[in-house]
Amino acid sequence: MPIRWDDANPKTISLKEKMQIIDINLNRIDQTEGRMLERRHAHLMECVHALVGDVSDEYPEQLFAHILRDEHFPALFRELTRRTIPLSDKLLLQDEVSDYFADLCKRDRVVLCKYLAHAADRGYRVTKHERGAAWTRLLRDMVRNTYQMTDESEPDIDVKPGRVMGDKIAYLRNTYTDIAYNCFAECLQHTTATYYSDFPGVCEALFYAHVSACILPMENSSDGKLLRFYSLLDKYDLRIAYVCNVTAEDTDVTTRYALLQRDISIPRLDLLEHWTRIFMECRVVISDRDGLSEVLHAASVYGLHVVGVDSVPVGYDDDDRIYDLIFDVGEDGDLAAMLVYLHLVIGQFKLFGIYPELLFDA
Repeated sequence: MPIRWDDANPKTISLKEKMQIIDINLNRIDQTEGRMLERRHAHLMECVHALVGDVSDEYPEQLFAHILRDEHFPALFRELTRRTIPLSDKLLLQDEVSDYFADLCKRDRVVLCKYLAHAADRGYRVTKHERGAAWTRLLRDMVRNTYQMTDESEPDIDVKPGRVMGDKIAYLRNTYTDIAYNCFAECLQHTTATYYSDFPGVCEALFYAHVSACILPMENSSDGKLLRFYSLLDKYDLRIAYVCNVTAEDTDVTTRYALLQRDISIPRLDLLEHWTRIFMECRVVISDRDGLSEVLHAASVYGLHVVGVDSVPVGYDDDDRIYDLIFDVGEDGDLAAMLVYLHLVIGQFKLFGIYPELLFDA
């Protein structure tokens, strides 16, 4: 029997009228929850003030040195933000309410990371037309101070400007890598090409500092992610600085080439003439079965759009799961907040690169 949406019988309430009444009641609850959410965020801001209270307002740049660079702070942050919410025995939906508050606590952490990321720079914005010196300065600070540390004072990578001089670039030469080289050369100054006979040799040349950059294919439209080359990137501990796409005229297969360097480089977008999007690529180690969905949810809150997720093989007796993630930062993506979240909440992550996709005239 079909559902009657608008019953004409004056003695009964139609389905449409019933739904309208329910909507009114839900709207009242929404209004109450909206006010409570504002109060919740006010308390979360008080939490941030407590965490950074010992840092002088006169030297806001010391925030990351005092807080985020403390090797014990991530564990402390996770402990302090782990809340157990007591529930009334009178609740009929104990499990549902418990799950709701558990999700709310996870979202609180996402919000706290955003506030912490901008505690020293409240006026910071990341829009496409404002990504210049401020973008470079803040992102360089964030990468330096949120990456995993090898000791108490220094990160295990250096962060360099995205525009360098005198680059010697290694690659295995063919028609398409020549095109990629010419594209990358437009962003650099005084580049020279050095040719090698195999891909491991290309990576070794960069690893041993015989060259300052190299070019590898990372994925294509036919086979997807090229795992062989990602294994080289991981083996030689290289980082992605730029990418460009090259399409073969005879097969219409498009290959994404990456310019790799030994260090993370923050792109000076104000110095680039032809670029389309900014990507952040990382590897995360997750032990919680819901951890991946939480990372993706945090990225969504920060305005980052996931464009690639790959599972990295691990041993069968290992409970950890390893994922390679690629995010499109977007025009309003809050990359600083995402880096703080990965550092404080996830802990085990490796940053493969923050890089622009370049356009060129074929």
